[in-house]
Amino acid sequence: MSPNRLDVTNEKSAARAPPTDPVAWISHGVSHRRSASPVEIAGHIASRGVLHSRIATIVKLQNPIRPYAWGSHHSIAELQGRLAPTAEPEAELWIGDHPKAPSSALIGDCPVKLPDWISADPDAVLGPQVRRRYGDSLPFLVKLLAAAQPLSIQVHPNPEQAREGYAREQRQGVPVDSPRRSYCDPNGKRELLIALTRFSALCGFRSDSEVEQLLVLRAGPQVVELLTELRRREY
Repeated sequence: MSPNRLDVTNEKSAARAPPTDPVAWISHGVSHRRSASPVEIAGHIASRGVLHSRIATIVKLQNPIRPYAWGSHHSIAELQGRLAPTAEPEAELWIGDHPKAPSSALIGDCPVKLPDWISADPDAVLGPQVRRRYGDSLPFLVKLLAAAQPLSIQVHPNPEQAREGYAREQRQGVPVDSPRRSYCDPNGKRELLIALTRFSALCGFRSDSEVEQLLVLRAGPQVVELLTELRRREY
């Protein structure tokens, strides 16, 4: 496997059994010149009838790696056959069209970012069913996590909260890449975790009374005044 590259599936199996789920495939055609724009690429492929074929061919993806501090210097590199340890931590390999770090489809030897590839012909790439339900983007983001240290606490919004929060920060003019930004996109953050190796995860919060008891137990009587003030403020 080449660095940061993932084969979506096997081309022969795709030809034998085209999937019924419209989000399962990203179609492509023949090789294109490196200077071609996504729109030119889509137009050329569509003119050959490839994008609208019932039998999809397979695209290779180049997938970005997020260098968060808690990441591993070994796991993702070793999985991809690269030298380890890496110079910086590699925490997450993203597979999707998220605007902060989208994958790229390899059209011949020309990488085209997935948002551009999809926008060139969303009906052909995503399918009309997916577009009607989710719009012109992939309804998921796959992340391969390699945690060498405990992750920070994360609070994930549901779809309604995400849409409201994103719209609010857009109105306020908070840059998407600002550290003050809480909602970088309008999508909810429901997650499914599949452990590939031994992995411990915590989900949810203890009740307020349990948190208070543990704070008093660990921090001693001096925390009681703080807890009283927090309750007074209904924090």
